[in-house]
Parts: sequence; structure tokens; C-alpha cells
Amino acid sequence: MLKGLEALKSIQRNMEIKRGDVWIVDIPKEAREIFGNNIQIGLRPCIIISGEGNNRHANIVNILPISSKVNKVYPQHTEINTYDDLRDCGLSKRSIVLSEQMMTIDKSKLIDKLGRANSKLMERVEKGLDVQQGKNLRDVSRGNYIQNLNKQNFSFKKAFDKITMLNKAKELDAELYMYLYSELKEYCESYKIKYYEVVSKYNNSRLNSAMMNDMVSVSC
Repeated sequence: MLKGLEALKSIQRNMEIKRGDVWIVDIPKEAREIFGNNIQIGLRPCIIISGEGNNRHANIVNILPISSKVNKVYPQHTEINTYDDLRDCGLSKRSIVLSEQMMTIDKSKLIDKLGRANSKLMERVEKGLDVQQGKNLRDVSRGNYIQNLNKQNFSFKKAFDKITMLNKAKELDAELYMYLYSELKEYCESYKIKYYEVVSKYNNSRLNSAMMNDMVSVSC
């Protein structure tokens, strides 16, 4: 009996398993004793998220449990609700992928392959994982840092000089005006800055300068 069980485990460990596969997995009830009552247990569909190198050579895989309880859907969850997605995954009910319950489990616990998530669904699963792991927040922070850095390196003097030339060309040469306009816009966009905000700042500086000149004239 023991030899037969070991032989079965050996066969299961040598099965072809790929990232995105959906399997019925036997999650031991002891998982709740260790991790708490909110952990999914028993026979349930799960999606494989470990890499192909691991899936070929290791005795363990990383999985995300799938639940048909969809009354509460959070940002880290991935909904499986279209006909195509349900068919590809071998599911019959609208379900969600629980990114917050990622597990590492022995291949011997993989019972039966139901299907395979398509590439678009896997992209959404990966986004759910990013939300769960806070990667989306790090990306936003990095984006803000780069944007602030661009603004620090941006030369308003250079942009204002371009606007001054643009205003002079407006009444003289339409072709030159359009060329200078495109040049100004490209310069601003290269620093991720809206060109019309620069024009507004230029106009405000001109207005303030004119007001200061008027005040000087009156005082004289």
C-alpha cells in the first residue's frame, strides 16, 4: 500500500504543470489550524502561479485558491465571470481568484486538471497579485518621483523664450508660428509637463510684470 502511494505521488510530481493551469487541489484541513479559519481548505479549484522552471523541476508549486463566493470582491481579487474565461478554466460558476491566499503546496495534492486560464485572464490575475503585494503603490510612487524630477530639471526660462518667439511669429509667418508651437509643445512633453500650463504661467508673469511697471510709473 505504501509503495503504491509513493508511486502515485511520483507520477503526480512528474505531471506536466504550467503557470495558468487550473487544478482541483486537496488543501489539507490542517492549514486552518496553522493559518486560521479564513484559509480555503478541502477539494477546490486553484490556479498555478509558480514559474515554469519551478513547475518542471520542483516538488512544490505556488497556487491561488478560487472561490465561487463572490458576494465580496476586493481589488486584489480577479473575477472569472465571462463565458470564455469560465470555459477555459473548466468552471461552471462565476468565481474569484483569491490573491491574498497564495499557498505553496506539494504536487501530490494536485488531483485533476480542469483547464487553463487564457492570457488576458492571467494578466488580470497578475494585477491582482500586484495589488496584494503593494507593487502598484510602489509603481505610483516611482512615477511621482520621476515626474517631480522632470519638473525640477525643466527650464521655464527656456520655455518662456520659446513663447516670446512664438508671439513674435504669430503676426509675421504662419508656417514659422506652427513650427515654433510644435517645438514648444515637444519640449514641454519631453518633461511630462502640460504646455498650456507653461503658457498660463508665462501670461501670469507678464501680467504681474505689467502691474509692477504701472506701480512704478504712478510712484514717479
